[in-house]
Amino acid sequence: MSVDTYLKRKRLSGYAVFQQDDVEVLIPPVLARVLDNIHVGLKSFLLWKSFSLDLVPVGDHLHGPA
Repeated sequence: MSVDTYLKRKRLSGYAVFQQDDVEVLIPPVLARVLDNIHVGLKSFLLWKSFSLDLVPVGDHLHGPA
């Protein structure tokens, strides 16, 4: 998984935006086409916040670009 939190000067118009509570997830167009469902799990402990993503593909499994 790759996480990029620096969004200045980036072209985000093609990304699908998924928002849950105060977390906004940008899904690239290639990935958005093959997903059936996205679930964001949020946890907070004192000052720390963590999240998890569960991605459900459209079919039984995903194939790589090859």
